[in-house]
Amino acid sequence: MNVTGTVREKAEAEEGWIITVDIPSFKSKFPTKLNRVPTEEAAGMVVGQTYIFDLEKGNPKAGKTADSTTAWDFWWNYKGFSPLVASDAKTELVGAKEPVPQIAQVDEKGHSIERQTALKVAGELYAALLQAPPESAFDFEEIRLLARRLVARFFQEDEQRHPLA
Repeated sequence: MNVTGTVREKAEAEEGWIITVDIPSFKSKFPTKLNRVPTEEAAGMVVGQTYIFDLEKGNPKAGKTADSTTAWDFWWNYKGFSPLVASDAKTELVGAKEPVPQIAQVDEKGHSIERQTALKVAGELYAALLQAPPESAFDFEEIRLLARRLVARFFQEDEQRHPLA
């Protein structure tokens, strides 16, 4: 089984090397340890680099059964590795879900949700201005200017041309 993985660390052991690898396709929170990697091959691996690893599913880990469907429930036997090249990365992504394109949040006239919200807030401010009694503590000119600026900013219009001016 060929998988793409990034070398996290390398450690020399009695029987070859232990290579700790992050393998995204395993969907595990923890890295995978590959034991008994030959010294010549471990020397060709650089920590932080991504490679294609040829692995063979080994025995289930303690407390797990051979019926398990998760990769982290098994030991993985190292068989070899090769450098990752651009065409390999594209090959492994075949079958992966395509990202969903972002849909612009606009109404039928092409106005964004942000613009609609700014206009709504400006309208509420202006309505508060109109409903407030003249002796209230509202600074009417400040509310009117704020409403005008909100609309002008999000509609990219000149403040002097807007009806609230």
